[in-house]
Amino acid sequence: MNLSTYLGLVRQHIAGGDMDAALQRLRSLLDNSPKLDEALHHSGRWQDIRRQIRLGTVSHAEATLTQNQIQAALLDLLRDIESQTGETVPDGKAMRKEVERAIEISHSKNVVGGSSISAGGDVKIGDHNEVHHHYGDVRIPEKLTTAGAVVPKDFIGRGRELGEIRERLGAGNGALALVNAEGGMGKTTLAAAYWEGFASKYKHLAWLFCEKGILPAMREQLAGPLGLREDMNAVADDPEKQIELIRTRMANLPKDCLLVLDNANEPDHIRDFERHCTGLGWHVLITSRCSRVLRDEGNEYPITSLPPVEARALFKKNYTEEGADFENLLGSFLEAVGYNTLCIEIFSKNLREGAAWGLDFENLLQHLEQNGLRLGADSFEIRTPYTQHIHSDAATSDEVVEAMYDLGRLSPDENDLFARVCLLPAEQHPPAVLTALLDPNDKAGLKRRLDELAKKGWLGADPAGYRVSPVVQKIVLDKHAARRWELGEVIVQRLQVIFENEGFHSKNIGTAGPFADLAFDLIDNLAIANEDLANLLHRLWVYRNATGDLANALGTAQKMAFLCLEVDDKYNLGRAYDLIGYTYRNLGNLDKSLEYVENY
Repeated sequence: MNLSTYLGLVRQHIAGGDMDAALQRLRSLLDNSPKLDEALHHSGRWQDIRRQIRLGTVSHAEATLTQNQIQAALLDLLRDIESQTGETVPDGKAMRKEVERAIEISHSKNVVGGSSISAGGDVKIGDHNEVHHHYGDVRIPEKLTTAGAVVPKDFIGRGRELGEIRERLGAGNGALALVNAEGGMGKTTLAAAYWEGFASKYKHLAWLFCEKGILPAMREQLAGPLGLREDMNAVADDPEKQIELIRTRMANLPKDCLLVLDNANEPDHIRDFERHCTGLGWHVLITSRCSRVLRDEGNEYPITSLPPVEARALFKKNYTEEGADFENLLGSFLEAVGYNTLCIEIFSKNLREGAAWGLDFENLLQHLEQNGLRLGADSFEIRTPYTQHIHSDAATSDEVVEAMYDLGRLSPDENDLFARVCLLPAEQHPPAVLTALLDPNDKAGLKRRLDELAKKGWLGADPAGYRVSPVVQKIVLDKHAARRWELGEVIVQRLQVIFENEGFHSKNIGTAGPFADLAFDLIDNLAIANEDLANLLHRLWVYRNATGDLANALGTAQKMAFLCLEVDDKYNLGRAYDLIGYTYRNLGNLDKSLEYVENY
């Protein structure tokens, strides 16, 4: 292994917050390279951190530096090591030769990720007992990402569907199953149940939220866990080569592995995935509203609503009344919403929360009719006055949910909080992320308010976090189209603090990682371009650059440029072009770098 690759692995450990692995690699390097150790000693800049690395006293609990300071210092130390071993430095070649010999010694001792186990083995790392597998010099987590959803406590049925999906995917390597249905039928929950039920059968698992595209999600979220950061940087301006790198690494992993592609609702996105990822060799489970989109339509698995008995049981888990009238009304309601899981959840939970205020099922339906939605014989009907007549159409499940949202009478505070959650990607967010973005000064109060929204069915909630349905998200964002910036400005301001920088130094490099991947979706959902967003992207670029994630740094600078072009912001456009040129220089593409420096 050469020096660049070795230091790249250290940078990946630092960026991922795995300080034990980073420090173990550096400690081994200094132990086996006395000339480098002496050179750094004479520089005087690293005495404290060097001493702690050598003594093994740098730890999360005992270090005299804060975690952020340690990470920033280590990144600077890596740059100094590169400088000391450069070809233009006196004795640089000899130093590099010694260091690379030290790397070989380190490698022979199997110093990987702070573990002494042999290559190819498994190890549990960190406080969360995260399992990693080792393949030569590459350490890959068992779960490349966390699951994007969890199975709710009131999950009912779907045993047959889970068995049939397992049978299809288990039929052979490279199996593909596309679970399709209209919104609110429980596709994502079904995928979560499959993940939870069969995780032990897979060597590696990954879950990607694919609303903005499957291939972009793979590039953004899988390169780091797969140990491809440096390789991706080398082809940063060639997305197809990046996907080929990811496909090749995934295809060479032991079988079986599971890839969940959630909310892939654009036919072209699915076709692009099939075209680029032939021979992937993973079990691929796609949730989508699309049908007749795969090359082999036999791999599509349409799911229907819950059977009437199970739908009735789901409703009654949250709310019930005594008497035959309720049972008859419930039967009509379930048929009218097509046994749609999302509608059942929202209606039943709103009734449960409103019962203390005298709201019952019949009252709720009367309120809906006053708002233009009437329960007909076998469907909800939208009734609107038009030229002295009543025009009726069968309502879609989305329109039923929208009517419930209009009727929900959330307080102004609840309404604004819910809308802010909807500005974030429609995937599960851990409490720490939501607290930092929504209300860092009142964690208990924020949890209480989010739990209230969950009780009414508007959010999915479990100890791991909160999640909004994409169906509900679209409705809420459409309702607040004119207020999105007013609602989202405070989130942008908090992200700017999280990504605060001094020059090319990102101050919170150790803690900003969970926020980096949601910034693009937030900006897209705000549907506006302004100077604040340009500044946010500038700071995000500094973070990407500081962690060595140059491929995503390039994409960040390019997004900043596109945003500035929308509003003719010449000053920030110039800054964006400078960042693009600087990134190309770091990637070794001097021609592209000069193009941006000279022409823009």
